[in-house]
Amino acid sequence: MVMEAQPKTERSQPRALHTAIRAASGLVVSLLLLAPLFSCALFREDRCYVDDDQYGLAHDLFVQTGSLDIVEKQLNEFDWRRCKVNEVIYRLRKEFEVVAR
Repeated sequence: MVMEAQPKTERSQPRALHTAIRAASGLVVSLLLLAPLFSCALFREDRCYVDDDQYGLAHDLFVQTGSLDIVEKQLNEFDWRRCKVNEVIYRLRKEFEVVAR
């Protein structure tokens, strides 16, 4: 019984598939390892230090208006950094137990 030789393309397909799977899995592992670095970079402007005088200004504004939306809008008009606005809103919610805007 004589066996015919199979074309190389049929034989190389499993090897190519194996190589593609290895490359994809390497990419996934790399992304999983780098994900914490990217998440920190995405949220680094989320919160930052606000001194007592700045918080006092926002606190007084909230007491006068009773609205977090107005406080946020006013602080944005004062050209406060986004992280400071976020921190003030967070602290006001915590202090006054504000659930919704």
